[in-house]
This record gives sequence, structure tokens and C-alpha cells, in this order.
Amino acid sequence: MIVIECDNIVYVDVDDTLIAWTFDSNKKKVKITCDGKTKFYNPIQTNIDYLKEHRYRGHRVILWSHGGWKWAKAVAKALKLEEYVDVVASKPRWIIDDLEPSEWMPNASFGNQDPAREIKGRK
Repeated sequence: MIVIECDNIVYVDVDDTLIAWTFDSNKKKVKITCDGKTKFYNPIQTNIDYLKEHRYRGHRVILWSHGGWKWAKAVAKALKLEEYVDVVASKPRWIIDDLEPSEWMPNASFGNQDPAREIKGRK
């Protein structure tokens, strides 16, 4: 069993959060190789900086992707985030809980939005 001895954990998605799925050749790019395939993506620097800021404040960072743990790991390496990320995992397919996520997840930011626009959940 892995125990993260911290009460401040941030869970960060990869696609359209740290890298833009739609590539724009006029923007900064990063090369990512996973399962023998290489493509270029645009990093979303605002969210990358936000991830780092959480780590600087002592939070633990769990990076995940619907594309699986290999993809999340490849993105972390390409963006040079290894020192900021504690755990890499696949995105949860199921959540088993007695509460709706909006009841226990007080702060969330979504996609390419400015992280300053945090969404406050119900308490």
C-alpha cells in the first residue's frame, strides 16, 4: 500500500490541462514519445506553473490521464516535471464514495482556464 503522508494533495489531469490536444505550430511545442509514437504538443504553461506552485507550497501532486499511466509519465518527463510529481496514475474510471465529488472537492480548476478562476464546490 502506498501512503501519501500529506493532507494537501492536488490531482492534475494531462490532456488539455498540461498539454493542448490541438497542436498550433505557431506556439511553443514539446515533443512527447509514448509507446513508440512521437508527436508534438503545445504545453499549457499557466497550468504547469500552477502545478509547480502547489508543489512549492508543500502539496503532493498526483498526475493522471485517461490515456493511462504510461501517457501521463511520458508527459511528465517531456515537461520535466518529475521533481514536482509524486505519483503518476491512470485517471480513475470509478469512484466509490458516499458523497458526490462536488461535496468533498472544495477547489477545482478546469482545462485551459486561468487557475485564478477556481471553482468553489459545495461544503
